[in-house]
Amino acid sequence: MKYSVVLVDDEMVARAYIGGMRLWSEGEFCLVAQARNGEEALRYLEEKHADILLLDVSMPGMNGVELSTAVHSRFPGVIQIALSNFDDYDYVRPIMRNGAYDYVLKDRLTEEGLRGILQSCVQRAGAHGRGESQRLLRGRLRDYMDAGGQGPCPLPNDGARLAASFARVEWPSGYDGQQRRAAASGIETLLESAEGENTDILALYFEGLGEEDGRFVLFYRLYQTDSSQEIQRRLYYVQRRQEESIREMYHLNLRIEPAPQMHSMQAVLSYVVHRLQAGGGPAPAQSAISGLSLADQKALLSALEEPDDARMREILQGLLCAQGSGAETLLLKELIDLAAHAAQEWGARADFPAAGSAIFQWLSRTPREEACEAVTHLYVQLFASLAERRQPRCSEPVERALAFIREHFAGPVSAQEVAAAAQVSPAYLSRVFHRETGKTLTDAINGLRIERAQALIGQGRPLKEVASSCGFAQYTYFLKVFKAQTGVSPKNYTRKGEN
Repeated sequence: MKYSVVLVDDEMVARAYIGGMRLWSEGEFCLVAQARNGEEALRYLEEKHADILLLDVSMPGMNGVELSTAVHSRFPGVIQIALSNFDDYDYVRPIMRNGAYDYVLKDRLTEEGLRGILQSCVQRAGAHGRGESQRLLRGRLRDYMDAGGQGPCPLPNDGARLAASFARVEWPSGYDGQQRRAAASGIETLLESAEGENTDILALYFEGLGEEDGRFVLFYRLYQTDSSQEIQRRLYYVQRRQEESIREMYHLNLRIEPAPQMHSMQAVLSYVVHRLQAGGGPAPAQSAISGLSLADQKALLSALEEPDDARMREILQGLLCAQGSGAETLLLKELIDLAAHAAQEWGARADFPAAGSAIFQWLSRTPREEACEAVTHLYVQLFASLAERRQPRCSEPVERALAFIREHFAGPVSAQEVAAAAQVSPAYLSRVFHRETGKTLTDAINGLRIERAQALIGQGRPLKEVASSCGFAQYTYFLKVFKAQTGVSPKNYTRKGEN
């Protein structure tokens, strides 16, 4: 890909030196225009496209700082690189605040050095396409949070783990609204530039949450990790870079407050919306927060899938009791979110107390013990629904046959009668019944008869009466079938009940 470059410098010698470099004919970068001042450069950008702007810091009329401010506002996709005669960072600091990618000292400028800077800036900017993607994502996030968390998740489901934090800066005294917004725009860009390997950042500034402080919400999309420890490690180093860059560039102190880790993007977004709706006040101390770990999530889902009701209750009790007088809000919120995810994934039913950011409102007005009971009941409902769905569904003929057998097993039942009730031939019913239930018709009928026989024996009924009442025409056949299915004779079964 070829990138178009515009050079802006009032010094003819500098323009001639840079313009005569061979790199412009190599194909990757093309010097399309030279301007003597900021006004000429803006006129060119208004009429034609440019990817990169090389601009002198010190120029008569519209200087480099004013030009970079105008370009940042009107042509945000243009990559800016500052040129300076002064080996003092303070001279280029304002341009860097406007999103410039680098600066070059004129007396040290070489063709090889400029080529390397251009290539580095293009890579960092991602040919400015990534910047446009960031802008669109920021817009979607703002709309989502302005709507109170209603609507679909604004972030792509690309396998990233989402984390969030809240940041504040103290504005210098005398900053008006316009100055705060201008500085906030540059801070957003600088905060996002602290990205690490496999970590993308979105920074959003929010007004109306306090005149003294600048409030930012930071979203971190972390790829190739499921480890809570790895996430914490990555965020620690990224956030230290963010604090240092704001301190160096703006001479402002940035205070970052991490949000608790959560298992899903939706949970993180709901938590942020709740905090913003609450006025952006301080979150609970980190030590008081006990979220649902990845190991806990996997254990609960495994107990639901296996299914293992006792194990599920044990896990829930351990989580809830570990919080003392009642589980913290975050843990309950994540348990509800996990149940909602499982219900959607497996098509199960359950009565949820609330959804989305409304969960926080429900938890705020519900006593802790009552909330814990509600969450436990939610999982019991979910387990029952999943157990019901696991029951194998038979074909209509087999269902009709089973219904007939359940109604008539206590009397004489023939294969022809069952087949007639199932509305198929006896031969066909025999094949399909065994394939779907794993039993023959005779086994199914005798199974129901023996279940009833056990109940009657428990009531102290005589054995011959039991055999007759359960549909066995021959007493000896009853004895044989009973022992085959229970492992003991009816007499021994009677003694077992007496013991």
